[in-house]
Amino acid sequence: MRISRYTRPALAVMAIGSLALVGCGGGDDSADDTTTTTEAETTTTEAETTTTAAPETTAVTETTAAPAAEVLVFPADHTARITVDKTDVTSGDVVTAQVTGFAPGSSLASSFIATWPPSDIPDPDHMATYLPDVAVADANGAATVEITIDPVCAEGDCYMVVADGIGPNGIYAGVKLNYQG
Repeated sequence: MRISRYTRPALAVMAIGSLALVGCGGGDDSADDTTTTTEAETTTTEAETTTTAAPETTAVTETTAAPAAEVLVFPADHTARITVDKTDVTSGDVVTAQVTGFAPGSSLASSFIATWPPSDIPDPDHMATYLPDVAVADANGAATVEITIDPVCAEGDCYMVVADGIGPNGIYAGVKLNYQG
């Protein structure tokens, strides 16, 4: 019996072969000998295992924090919009707004109105006399304006305007504070 042993990486295989001789004789010595050869074969099947790694999962979390006061500036007509969440303010609170796009040195005034745009107000001139001065625009046309929330705007939706005069097409140039309830 012959044993042959060899090794592959991570796999050991043994092959065994056997040989048997059988002699048959009879009568005289001149008779032919019959030789029977039996071979036993061992077949080794190599099983391959393929492991596929699960794809990586990347979790992306985007968080956008809205500012308490957002200023959008449109210098062409001196109009900007500031949105303040109504739930963050109550009557008597002071809202500070950074405004820009106005004529340098212009006197800025403020008021509460119920509609937007201000052109919906029947008498803009009357509104202009009603608006109290709150700030003066600097050399860059910018100013910091402090506006006190009144009871009406604290309870319902309304707008605030900071303005320096009548804008294009009769629209009152200014800043809108839109309270969203």
